[in-house]
Amino acid sequence: MNFGYCLITLVLGITYYDLLTMFGVAYFGMELILIVGIALLELRTARSKVSGT
Repeated sequence: MNFGYCLITLVLGITYYDLLTMFGVAYFGMELILIVGIALLELRTARSKVSGT
């Protein structure tokens, strides 16, 4: 689900890039980094629970 959110955010950021201020570009960039990090953490946690370690 988080990867889907990243994809939507990325598409909207690219589509409306010319309308964004510098703050908006920085916001979308940080948001993508944060959500990708959370998604990777979720995948790692799920993998460890499946393997039982």
